[in-house]
Amino acid sequence: MSGTFVPFYAIAVATFLTLCAAMFFVARKVLHRRKVACPGHHKDAEILVEQSKATPWAKSGTLDVTACSLLPGQPVDCAKQCLGCVDSSAL
Repeated sequence: MSGTFVPFYAIAVATFLTLCAAMFFVARKVLHRRKVACPGHHKDAEILVEQSKATPWAKSGTLDVTACSLLPGQPVDCAKQCLGCVDSSAL
């Protein structure tokens, strides 16, 4: 009885660890809240920046503005010039 339990337990643990590692490597999106001067509206704004990295060891990733205090409840469909004000190395 204990002889069949050990391989099953080992397979279950290995599967769980593999799934956790896959989630870590695939879903690498981080949200940052920043205050910037909006070049388009010429006002101060608070933005939510999403940083996506292909791998955890990548030095840089893609940046996108997902929310803006100047466009409350609306999609951010402007030119997103404020990304030029965000220091990506500080994220």
